[in-house]
Amino acid sequence: ATPTTVTITPASVTLNAVGDQQQYQAQVLDQRGRAMSGVTVTWSSTQPGVAEVDRATGLATAAGPGTAGIRAVAQRVSGEVTLEVVQVPVALEKTQGDGEVGFFGEALAVSPAVRVLDANGHPAPGKGVVFEVTSGGGSVFPEVANTGPDGEARTEWTMGEDSVQTLSASASGLTAEFTVTAIEPPLEILTDSLAWGRATLDYLTVLSAKGGSRMGYVWSLADGAALPGGLEITADGRIQGTPEEAGVSEVEVRVTDSNGRDTTTTFGLRVCDAPLGLEVGDVTTVDPEELEPCGFLVVADEAGAYYRVTFAGLNGERRASWQANLLMEPLPGQTAAFRPTVARRGARRPAEADQDWAATSAAWSEMREIERANEQLHREIRRQEAELMREMMARGPLEILPDRPVAQARRTAVTPVTFKLYDRSPGATNRCAVHQTVVADVIAENDDFIVYEDVEATSPVSVENANRIIDFYTEHGKEIIERYFGGVSDVNGDGKIALLVDATLPGVQAFVWSADFTFPATSCPASNEMELVHMSVGGFDFGNDRYWALSALVHEVKHVSSMYKRVVNHRLRGGTGENTFHPVWIEEGTAEIGKEMSSRLAWERAGGPAAGARAFGDTMRIALREHAPEFYGVFSMMNRTVLAFSQDPNGITFDPGDRLAPLYGSGWHFHRFLRDWAAGGGAGMDMAGDEALVTALNDSLTAPGVEGIEDVMGMTMAEMLHAHAIAMTVAGSEDVLIDDATPRFLSYDFPTATEIFINPDPPGRYPWPRTLTGDDDLSSVPAAVLGEEQRFNGRVTSNGIRVLDFEAMEAGARAVFRVTAGPEVSVIVARIVKPPGF
Repeated sequence: ATPTTVTITPASVTLNAVGDQQQYQAQVLDQRGRAMSGVTVTWSSTQPGVAEVDRATGLATAAGPGTAGIRAVAQRVSGEVTLEVVQVPVALEKTQGDGEVGFFGEALAVSPAVRVLDANGHPAPGKGVVFEVTSGGGSVFPEVANTGPDGEARTEWTMGEDSVQTLSASASGLTAEFTVTAIEPPLEILTDSLAWGRATLDYLTVLSAKGGSRMGYVWSLADGAALPGGLEITADGRIQGTPEEAGVSEVEVRVTDSNGRDTTTTFGLRVCDAPLGLEVGDVTTVDPEELEPCGFLVVADEAGAYYRVTFAGLNGERRASWQANLLMEPLPGQTAAFRPTVARRGARRPAEADQDWAATSAAWSEMREIERANEQLHREIRRQEAELMREMMARGPLEILPDRPVAQARRTAVTPVTFKLYDRSPGATNRCAVHQTVVADVIAENDDFIVYEDVEATSPVSVENANRIIDFYTEHGKEIIERYFGGVSDVNGDGKIALLVDATLPGVQAFVWSADFTFPATSCPASNEMELVHMSVGGFDFGNDRYWALSALVHEVKHVSSMYKRVVNHRLRGGTGENTFHPVWIEEGTAEIGKEMSSRLAWERAGGPAAGARAFGDTMRIALREHAPEFYGVFSMMNRTVLAFSQDPNGITFDPGDRLAPLYGSGWHFHRFLRDWAAGGGAGMDMAGDEALVTALNDSLTAPGVEGIEDVMGMTMAEMLHAHAIAMTVAGSEDVLIDDATPRFLSYDFPTATEIFINPDPPGRYPWPRTLTGDDDLSSVPAAVLGEEQRFNGRVTSNGIRVLDFEAMEAGARAVFRVTAGPEVSVIVARIVKPPGF
């Protein structure tokens, strides 16, 4: 026979407590409905969490509330019945909250809780418990709570006004009673801290307390306590007034209830510095560390008030960069306090400047690339010269060509001349070895220069242009070299400088090699024993209005002057010290003075502004339109200034990104400022002071590098870098500066003087604020966004600048500015005239 049916009895069972049991029986029938004996039956539960069943006997035990299937299996045939477990509460016990002591009007610290149990003492989850205040006037929440897995339910009981208060908890006809005692709460000051204040601005903080008689409080200062000047405390708990001075103080405050009981708390009260209150033309310096944690507050007295924040690196000798971060926080209630600003593409300069640029952009773009290559060559040559000096010093005392008497008669040029060229390649090991020779003949000559060209030149240069180049020096450059740099040496006694048309130079370049006029050929065979300037063939090509060679020759003669003095300096200083020459940024930056001033002098003589007058963008544009050769050196300096300071980050004494152009522009720009500062003040340029400073810097007894500048200026490099950053900050607003002692530029109005060179790249305008990128159109930024907290994070080199500009959107606009900066960074804040195009 084969089992076909399994019947289980009883068919349906309900158990009322966890642990209750039910014995099940199973009958197995065959295909004819006959009971079978001796067949093995296996028992199981579909929900062991509700009921467990013995596999062999069919004895089921309740495990938890719910419904389970009890199943019996005989071979491949099964039967199943339902078992329900419903825990019936038979007991309600209190677990916490009875007999406690609470405070009038406050929640009992230990919440009342009960546990519901079934007949076997097991917790019954999911049972509703009703809580009800029966006396004392308090309240509970929630009034009905379900028991959890542990059978517990609880509520929060807020005390009424009676001393003895009761609460009942009921579930399924069961009741538990709670009784507690209520007392008056202790008097307590709830205020945990006082708001910060600002000197000269209204202040208000409202204090709060709880406990005690709760019938009203009286506030006062504790005995011996005092508030900062300008503040008072009122009986209703208001600390108010106008703080007079910044500072941090401790204030002990007392609160007293209607029963005369009191308590005190000591608070720290910080009064931050007063708003900067800058007028147009005001400049101040803030210390980021001293500002912590307050920052500085700016309150605009009119819509359109324009503020500039400048981070300035103050270490001229360390190659590093630091964080320079600013956080602007508009005060509450202002939708758009200050708008970050920067020159926009469409409105950064006059239309005529765009027209002027369009007419000459190809020439100036070419010039920019030429100058990049020229600067790369000079950087390498200056490095090679320093390397050669170290080699020569290692041999023993330096043997230097003597400077001949100034009064010696000039000699007629000897021709032809064999010139020796050293190996300029970076990998050369012997700088004094003769790499090749050039036999050259005279093609032009005047009282100061002899121009030589290779006798085998296949494309001779223009003699007319050669004469024009050396005549420019005689008419304009020589005077500058003598006035500013003390003239040049004359080691071969001919009273003239040789200018060699050097066909080995690629592109349009020129250079001097100091060994030619410092070391005799006996110690350095590659020396030509004469003052010698190398100029490429391209320098004599004035096509496309390319007159760079005119003032560039003066740049090179300055090297002749200073490099000879540097070597003499080394001997006069005892032949000790690692550095003989100035670092590149000083040597090339001061050589640019020769270029600039010879160009200014020539420009003045051609009808331009006086060399000591401030030059503006409109006069620059006139000279550009007229293609004035005299002006080319000044144009070059403006172009290089753009290349130097429009970079982010920029630097003065080193290239932050190993680019090729910046040191020339930044080195000249820094020296231009020192000259303006030494030669003027607020009143105007004193050219004698300008010349005296440069002459002193170039003197043979002046120490090389930063040390020499510090000695001449009588101040530290950090002080000079800080003053230079101030001058850049207020550029364009010099005429409205309130303090005549404020450092400023006197020779150029840089915002307009550089505007010709800022299209199309880089965008922005001097001094290139980094508040937003040059491509952002601020007019499209929603006011709501401008009213939010804004961060401006970046970096500043150890001697560069980072500028951030802000414009007040309305009168009374207020914002706190918080700054963080590196260890050697100053922060300058100025209110200036809004620059055109910003």
